[in-house]
Amino acid sequence: MVGMPPADRAVFRLPGSALFLPVMAFLFTAPLASASVWTVGFFLIPVYALFYVFWTKTVADAETITVNMPFGRRVIPWTQLNGFEFHGPRWAIAVTLDGQRVRLPMVRPRDLARLAAVSGGRLSFGERTLAEAENATDSTTTLIDGEGELIDPDRVDPDVAAETPPTSHDAEGTDRAAAAE
Repeated sequence: MVGMPPADRAVFRLPGSALFLPVMAFLFTAPLASASVWTVGFFLIPVYALFYVFWTKTVADAETITVNMPFGRRVIPWTQLNGFEFHGPRWAIAVTLDGQRVRLPMVRPRDLARLAAVSGGRLSFGERTLAEAENATDSTTTLIDGEGELIDPDRVDPDVAAETPPTSHDAEGTDRAAAAE
């Protein structure tokens, strides 16, 4: 990526092949929906599926992360972001400073490099962490702290965890518990 200008925006959406599902839903519901006046409502299923495919996306730029879902839109400023959670290869979960969890559609561990590129320097991870996060395919939870280190919940010693107060790291790597002291 040397010599390429930095991206100012990243859009994560469902692939075009996802349109296959609304088309098939229309074909399968058409005979049932056209059978009677009372069953016309079955056409709402493919219409909703089509709307879901076109509308569901995550857009990240230098200031915010915007999540579009069929029944709502959520804008998260980078300054309000505490970190990300990954549960295996599933969609990312953004954790805000006030503890709210927001699912980021189509953002997977392999997309962390694109998020870091558009964050305006607010998000940075080490190369080792990016490679490990991209290869995470099991069903365990992957937490990434602000220093770019993966936190494996299975390797945490319960005795040490009981002695150590929980800390949360923001996207820049600042330890919020230490900063509060």
